[in-house]
Amino acid sequence: MRREITRLRTRISELKWFGHVKRRLVGNTIMRQMLKAKGVEENLGRLGNRFYENTWST
Repeated sequence: MRREITRLRTRISELKWFGHVKRRLVGNTIMRQMLKAKGVEENLGRLGNRFYENTWST
């Protein structure tokens, strides 16, 4: 009985992790397409660079 439970637990965690990764990949591609459509991608890149510099220069 206990073995069954652990097997189920590992299966559930695997599924959760896979779903999380898949969702992130899909979300990223969708976001990128939307941003490209709006032409905001380069602005975001500049903002990201500035934020990165501010975060690590201090």
